[in-house]
Amino acid sequence: MKNILVESTTDIKRSLGPDFQLMRDHDPLPRERSATKKYREELLAKYPQECPCCDMQCGRSKLDAAHIWPLEIGARTTKDNLILLCKICHKMYDSGYASHDDMLKCYRGWQKGDKYILVNVMNNNKKQSEKIQQTLRPDILDDVINNSQDVYNDVQSGKYRKALRKIAYIMDVVDQEKIALFKIVTAQINRRRAARGVLTKAQDILDRVDIKHLGKERLSLYYYEKGYIYQLSGNAYEASRSFMRSAQQAAEIKDSYSKLEECIGKAQYLATQVIMAKRGAETHRDISRKMDKIIDRLAGLDGAFAGRWVKNCMHWKYNSAIKAGLKDEAYSLESDIQEFTNSLTINTGYTKGFTWGYRGLSKVFFGEKGEAKEGLGMISRALVTNLAGNRRRPEGIRDLMLGFESGYLRLYGKKGKHVITNISDVRKSILDGSSYLDPYTSKAFSIKA
Repeated sequence: MKNILVESTTDIKRSLGPDFQLMRDHDPLPRERSATKKYREELLAKYPQECPCCDMQCGRSKLDAAHIWPLEIGARTTKDNLILLCKICHKMYDSGYASHDDMLKCYRGWQKGDKYILVNVMNNNKKQSEKIQQTLRPDILDDVINNSQDVYNDVQSGKYRKALRKIAYIMDVVDQEKIALFKIVTAQINRRRAARGVLTKAQDILDRVDIKHLGKERLSLYYYEKGYIYQLSGNAYEASRSFMRSAQQAAEIKDSYSKLEECIGKAQYLATQVIMAKRGAETHRDISRKMDKIIDRLAGLDGAFAGRWVKNCMHWKYNSAIKAGLKDEAYSLESDIQEFTNSLTINTGYTKGFTWGYRGLSKVFFGEKGEAKEGLGMISRALVTNLAGNRRRPEGIRDLMLGFESGYLRLYGKKGKHVITNISDVRKSILDGSSYLDPYTSKAFSIKA
């Protein structure tokens, strides 16, 4: 009898059954949220009822206790990590219009009674972000649909079906080149979705693309999407070939965005090498040296995507260090990632909640028992977030589940072994070739339809 391969979050949760509640039980977020309410009352009693970010006078009901370092990346609810903000400034900060470092300056001024008005910085970053979004890969969707910003926003907010409907609406009135481009964009949206059969569907769409109708500047995107779908489907070798082909195509185009595409293709190629690599220090150091060269090139490019890909490259180095069993290097890279993240805004590569799960892995695998408990909480937070109603495909989910199993065993010993048996079985059945420690590799499975 064939094993059943699952790929949707609904099927993963259904397969986990009561074990999903076990993950919820170890998620520290509800406890930390509860502590926020307690500390908010103490802060309201101590500080003036005004927002230190915009200097607006507020009533008690209009002031939130905001976390400087988000709970989603493993931070705790403490007085030193809370600041009173009006609801508008809180929302803007959570959206990435100010960096953690910026908010820390505001917090320090607030404690001393000085003013560091941050709202002007956030408003400027918001305006800049809107301009950036209008010019990012300016003709990728503009060629396909007039209101491309709406489609971009739908994709970024996980409204994938809505985005697909908007694109499909104008398919009958576009020429062959735009049809070919439409297919690539449609494949991209499908492979992002957390639903059954979407990778097969995305691959079928790309197989029907006639690249003769694509301009040279589109070929890099085409091979990148092929590579991504190969990787998610568990074929890291073919993924690496497609990513390198993407980089080569981008290198032939002499514009600023193609320089970024070339770096992205090469970085993704190295990421597949991490997936395929055996556990060894020498392999890690070779990949790490090559990744550093790409980081140096990305650092010379402007824009949010360049910063985001610097962060991605740092994560892949971190994943490689964990895979190689290099404790000190993993901890050092974790610190570097956090320092880099603290300086980011939405315009330089900020992505909300990207790091918390993988940060937990180093604590589970290398930390003392206290750290392992903290790591298990961070991993549980990531698992619950990824599986509880998330429309986006939960990439790296096999690694997170492996980390949960390892952390649970470390905390509860042999008596916890029977508890995680089902979690282990579910993990092994998940179609997730994007994990680094425990990637799915293509074998004789039947995909749940």
